[in-house]
Amino acid sequence: MRVGTGFDLHRLVVGRPLVLGGVEKTAIEEVRCLRESGIDANLLVLKRDGSIPAAFRQRLTEIPFEFLDDRLPRFLRTSWRIPGFYFFSVFHLLYAATLPWRVKRTEWEMILSHNSYTTFTAWMIARLRGIPYSMYVWDPVESVIVRAYTRGPIRLFKAVLLPIATLVDRVLARGARQVFLSSHSYEGYMRRLLPAGATLAIVPPGCHPTDKPRPNAGGHLLAATSWKEGKSLEILLRALSQVPEARLLIAGRWLHPGYRARMEALIGELGLAKRIEFEGEYDEARMAELARDALCIVTMNAELGFGMPSLEAAAEACTFVCPGVAGVAAYFTEGVEAYYYTEGDPAGLAAVLRPLVAEPGRAYAAGIAAWERARSSLTWRHHATAIVQAMGMPAPAQSTR
Repeated sequence: MRVGTGFDLHRLVVGRPLVLGGVEKTAIEEVRCLRESGIDANLLVLKRDGSIPAAFRQRLTEIPFEFLDDRLPRFLRTSWRIPGFYFFSVFHLLYAATLPWRVKRTEWEMILSHNSYTTFTAWMIARLRGIPYSMYVWDPVESVIVRAYTRGPIRLFKAVLLPIATLVDRVLARGARQVFLSSHSYEGYMRRLLPAGATLAIVPPGCHPTDKPRPNAGGHLLAATSWKEGKSLEILLRALSQVPEARLLIAGRWLHPGYRARMEALIGELGLAKRIEFEGEYDEARMAELARDALCIVTMNAELGFGMPSLEAAAEACTFVCPGVAGVAAYFTEGVEAYYYTEGDPAGLAAVLRPLVAEPGRAYAAGIAAWERARSSLTWRHHATAIVQAMGMPAPAQSTR
């Protein structure tokens, strides 16, 4: 079977640090695992835009891939972002209208599409070329409108946009042969959109667990992401002010200078300057080092789609603290493998952090338990096996790489 696994590289190379995101990693790992099982899988990247990050380029040496917009005339390779939207660009619509005509009817037997905007093109290919698609959903369009646009002009039009977003989710999901969700968070919503008997499977992403877990826990908290409005670092800072013994490393690129300025002002206001260090952009190898050196990793956003940083910390035997509604929380036992609190509650977060800081051995034991959980049920092999079973293909080779 010839399978194309596709996603939109545009978000990775435009305005983002040189770090692979969860969508990109998952699509690449799916192709690798499918090929290990003898399935002719290829990575389909919707748009080529700018230079390819080094970390991404290294992964592409291991699998066949194609930038689909290389098939289009240069004047059609536009990337104008639609005003007001963070992720929605003109090419998501333009490519859906033009790329299907550059695809042969027998070119692939199946397309596995990641994320809704990319699936516009998969939907049109299915209609015009008869190639079926499956859809891997991290966050439905409806949720993106609700959670991502709390500020700016788009929030003023939510009353109009939400019914449209729900309609888009319904059309794309009903057009798919199978729908996969990265977490249980949206299961109820998606089931309401699908007809009875439709295939809907919860398939969490995977990780590469370390072969040698760390011998002890580090001494500081870690918060690592691309920092911008909405990342809620202020919640962690206010919690830190209530745990005098805690130290914090803040790692990652700052996308909004104004947000960093406000956070630095808050650090000064709370008297935390001597307990906080900063580190800039990091690659995957450095992120693994950061996790190994940390007491635990802390996230402030409720990542309903999943929460890859938490899983990747567990892969390095580092426990994590995150909002209890995050998708990843369904897979790790509270108080044994990970720790949860109510999103937006600094006092609740401080209550979780206080005993971990006071007893590093507790954090270490939780990290080892999280690592055991990750390697026993959340590797990329587990992910790929669930995908291919739902699609009726042979199971991938037994590898946790």
